[in-house]
Amino acid sequence: LCPSQVRRAPLDYSGGTLTDWGAHHHDIALWGADCERSGPVSIEGRRLIEPLAGGYDAPSQFEVHYEYASGVTQTTVSTLRNRFDGSIAPKQSKDLPEHGVKFEGSDGWIFVTRGKIEASRPELLSEPLTERKVELYLSANHMGISSTASALGRLPFATPKSAIAP
Repeated sequence: LCPSQVRRAPLDYSGGTLTDWGAHHHDIALWGADCERSGPVSIEGRRLIEPLAGGYDAPSQFEVHYEYASGVTQTTVSTLRNRFDGSIAPKQSKDLPEHGVKFEGSDGWIFVTRGKIEASRPELLSEPLTERKVELYLSANHMGISSTASALGRLPFATPKSAIAP
């Protein structure tokens, strides 16, 4: 493991992939569901495998279910298809899910991850929304998202305060 991977593995320093890559995807999921300014009302989670005795103790495979006051539910599941840096592991099965966010609704689903967006029905990506619309803005540089938001006269979608549940 390289130093950036090691820092993710011990619970003394990190929550593992869940609090590393998971945080990026949680931001997107909560932003898209208009829940980024609130915390969940319930959380249930479990490890999918136990850590090796004497090894790193942060969960490497997990499943977590969240429920929000608005009725939105979110499920976070680890995947072995991606490496720690988010790239696709070449020897992993294409049947495994990629890191990303999948929004599911009564009319289908939309999946988004870095550099890719897919839908169960292609027209979901081109049809205008007919119901309550959450305005999301594009940033071509996630490291510059705060300056993009500032230039638009908006708060960034992931403010430091929004990381702390009320």
